[in-house]
Amino acid sequence: MIVVNDTFLMKKKIQELVESLNEEIEIEYHSIEDDGIPSILALLNTPSLLFGQRLIVITDAYLIESKVNDDFYMHLLKYITNPASFSYLALIFNENKETKRFQELKKYTTYIELKKENLSIEDFINNKLKEENFEIEEDALNYLLTYGNDNLLISNLLDSLICYKINEKVIKIEDIKTLFLPPLENNVFELTASVLRQDSKMAFKLYHDFKTQNFNITFLLGLLINKFQELYNVTVLYQSGMSQTEIADAFKIKPGRAYFLINEAKRCSLALLKNNLEKLNAIEFGVKNGSINGELAFSTYLLSI
Repeated sequence: MIVVNDTFLMKKKIQELVESLNEEIEIEYHSIEDDGIPSILALLNTPSLLFGQRLIVITDAYLIESKVNDDFYMHLLKYITNPASFSYLALIFNENKETKRFQELKKYTTYIELKKENLSIEDFINNKLKEENFEIEEDALNYLLTYGNDNLLISNLLDSLICYKINEKVIKIEDIKTLFLPPLENNVFELTASVLRQDSKMAFKLYHDFKTQNFNITFLLGLLINKFQELYNVTVLYQSGMSQTEIADAFKIKPGRAYFLINEAKRCSLALLKNNLEKLNAIEFGVKNGSINGELAFSTYLLSI
């Protein structure tokens, strides 16, 4: 039984346990919600076809309390007290409980409680890369941070980057852009930045990418207006003396996003931002009241930058 509320920590611990057994073990992740206890019990009592041993990980074991009837719970308890020689079972709970079933399962299993390290996602990235003797350039780190703060997702991205740059051992922003599709937030920012740089070729390319993904023009206009407004507000605050950390906290945004917003704020004027906001708002208003063709108006706008 493992109590943990972080998927990355859970999978890391499962891997450590498997390695400690020094056996060829097939790891399978299953869910009570999706698979049901009957099929999971059947798997536990069926030898693996590929390996000598099988480890079944029930990722939502907390549902044993509410979605497993008494008969199947007793079958599960019977397996735990007398397991098959070819199977292991890991029950993943998201918290320690005082309920009868939880305490009973705790009594008959090896109990492990994992607590998430109080590390920022930036420290998590740096520590992981340090273990592999890798370095990451500052702009690449900040770009990677825009993918979110889920440790498991970031760890998977880093694993791919480490394999890709195994010879150079330095991760650059171009490597991330080559390997992974950017989050929607990044694409919107890139389109905004290309408009401000008056790079119509790049702006049209990004607009084409949005069109191939069937983005509604009204939705895209809304995203761009929000991004220009955000950049306008960031520029005002940056020019007033606020730091990157203070701006990230004020807008409740990721440090990576704040980094790129401030970099853009250094290069553009409030007048330019205001001018683009007025044009985009006029296009959006015309589209909504049916007086203009949105795609044609937006294409004309991009040609005019």
